Amino acid sequence: MNIYDALQINFETFRKKAGLNKTEVAEKAKIERTELSKKINGDREIRLADIEAIAKVLRVKPHQLLQSPEDLETEKSKDQVIADLLRRIQDLDK
Repeated sequence: MNIYDALQINFETFRKKAGLNKTEVAEKAKIERTELSKKINGDREIRLADIEAIAKVLRVKPHQLLQSPEDLETEKSKDQVIADLLRRIQDLDK
């Protein structure tokens, strides 16, 4: 899987999770709608500033847009483990 494949999958995943359509993401990121599609699909080079703007709109970290989806699942699992541990620690204090 190349970086554009990861970008396409992650963009769609995070966009849907945010409840936004592509036009809304483009407007909020200040990127023309057709340009956004071309950049996400790898038909045009995407700049770091574009990735940062898109990530901000989707409320994720820029690197999350470029990570392989498998790595994102592992990252989520680690976050879930940490959250569970924190809850258990808080329960001990009760």
